[in-house]
Formats: sequence, structure tokens, C-alpha cells
Amino acid sequence: MNDLWQMQSFLVSSMKADTTLALANCAAWLDPALFSADEFDSDSEEDDLTYALHVCRACFPEVYTEVVQRLWRGESALQLNQVICAGLNRYLVTPLQDISQIQYGVPFEALGLDRDDSDFRAQHPRLARIADWFHSDDQEPHECASILIKSLAVYGEKGIHADLAHLLGWLFGISGNTLVDWTEDMIWEGGIEPPEWTPDDIAFINEVQEEAHEMVSSAQRALEQLEQDRGWAQTLQRNIRLVRERKKPDDQPALRWQPDACHSPSDLPHPDSELLPVRGDPAPSDGGGGDHRVSG
Repeated sequence: MNDLWQMQSFLVSSMKADTTLALANCAAWLDPALFSADEFDSDSEEDDLTYALHVCRACFPEVYTEVVQRLWRGESALQLNQVICAGLNRYLVTPLQDISQIQYGVPFEALGLDRDDSDFRAQHPRLARIADWFHSDDQEPHECASILIKSLAVYGEKGIHADLAHLLGWLFGISGNTLVDWTEDMIWEGGIEPPEWTPDDIAFINEVQEEAHEMVSSAQRALEQLEQDRGWAQTLQRNIRLVRERKKPDDQPALRWQPDACHSPSDLPHPDSELLPVRGDPAPSDGGGGDHRVSG
């Protein structure tokens, strides 16, 4: 045993005496991910930590520095897991629950609706009621919704008109934001790869996710308005009927929308326009935030 201790002491002394070895030892101590393997076993907890360190080093240097310091102190794998998740969640819109998720890309939450799902009516009875108003043998519901969205767009990006446009966009999957239009199953079946851990992809998916939350919150306000205000419900149903009754796709129905009681007429871009002729070319709204489709 003494011989082993002497050998260890000899090796340590030799490393300290050699400048190159001393620098290599220092680099491995300060930056452990620099010298770790680039290939990982997805079923290994140890590799989950190694992969997480690589992501932190590449995208979140402050988090990486904090985790390395805790490694020096010998903290447990559970403690390191919690520290990494908490650190990364400061920069993410959709939070991580465990570092094992990191290997699947930047987390996101799909908020879309699948009206063809057999459970849709049971899971979303309030939305199913609105969708029933659009049922027609002669026209696809999303085509009618697209025309209504376009007519609502002239009222601006705030207020009940914008909320109603977001409700129609969410309900029929034509909002222009992938996380609003698609469910998680649709995203995987569509072959869309999860965003990679790069600064650009992280910033992009955060922006898309923030907009998705805002649009769905807006849509839910419109749903409450339709349930609480019979006048608005009747207005929507009347305009749906006007779109359906067009003789030709190019006919321009005169759609009437009620004024927004929460906004003064001066807030509206077209305060004098109550009759809004609309052409029948579907033009889904993107909420004014640009095209937020996630490419496959």
C-alpha cells in the first residue's frame, strides 16, 4: 500500500513539475466538458449529465460555471440535475423538468387542437360548440374562418376583434404559429425536428412559444366573450351565414362586427367602417408577428 501511495505522490509531483501537464490538469479541472466525449448514451444518467454540461458550456456559460463549481464541491447527481434545470429555465419559456429531456432539443409546448380527434368534444366542449357553428356540407370550416379573420384584422391587434381572430385561428389551425396550430402528435408525425441547442434556435423557439401563449390567452378571452355576450355570439353566427351564402368565391359579403366596448373609436384604424366587404381568398393571420411556422 505504501508503494501505491508513493507512486501516486511521484505522479502528482511529476505533473506539477511539467508545465504542459500542469496546464492540462488545470484545464480539465476548470473546464471538464472540454475533454469529455462527444458521443452519448441516451440511457445513461452519467451521459445525461455530460450532455447537459456540453449544452451549458455552448449556450449558457453562467450556468456552466455554476455547475462546475458544484462539481468541485462534490454535490450529488440529484443536486446537479436541479441546479442545471433551474439555471436553464431562466432562459427558456417552456421549462425543463429533468436533464434527461435535454437530449431531445429545446423544450416547447404545442397548444394546437385536433378537431378530428374522437376525444375533442369531451375535452373541449366549449370550443366544440363554436366549431359546430361552422359546420357546412358546401364549405370547409377553415375557409370560412379565414375570411372572417381577414375582416377582423382591420380593427387592429388589440381588443375583442383581435381576440376573436385568434380564437378562429386557434380553433381551425390557421393562426400562422405552429405551436398554436398543431398538437404535439401532429408535430412529430409531420417530421418536424425539435430545435437544437444553439443560441439562434433557443431565441426563435422562445419567441414562437411566447406568441403562442399570448394568442391562446387572447382566444380564451374571446371564448368567454361569446359565452357571456349573446350579441357577439349572434354577430359571429350571422357573419358565418353571410360567408356561406356567397354565390361565388369572389363575392364580397358585407360583414358587420360590433364595436369594442373596451376601446374608444379613436383606437381603431377604421373607425367609420362598419360594413366591411371582404374577398374570399383565405389569408390566415399571423398575429402581426411574422411567420412563426417551425420548418420541418
